[in-house]
Amino acid sequence: MSAEVPVWIAFEETASGLDEAVKTGLRDGLAAVASEVSDSVGGAPATVVIHRMSYVESDFQEEGVPVAMCRWAEEEFSLPPRRIDASFDRMANRYSFDWR
Repeated sequence: MSAEVPVWIAFEETASGLDEAVKTGLRDGLAAVASEVSDSVGGAPATVVIHRMSYVESDFQEEGVPVAMCRWAEEEFSLPPRRIDASFDRMANRYSFDWR
């Protein structure tokens, strides 16, 4: 997160062992809404603590992690949902997300 916006993320318990790419995705998703999160808590410093992350491995796609974190923050902090377009590429067997 930006030094100007007092919103951070911490990984504890089993989340501390998450793959670095997944941690980066979580950071990126929170960073996308950090300003809005900060506003929702009156500018007070906020740390989102991730204790664990669960998902169905057969459905897991790393590109969806930032979007999932963004959606979680929108719900947790009562933020208006941003537009996120998702499409499925049958040839690649992957979803792509257009949201930034």
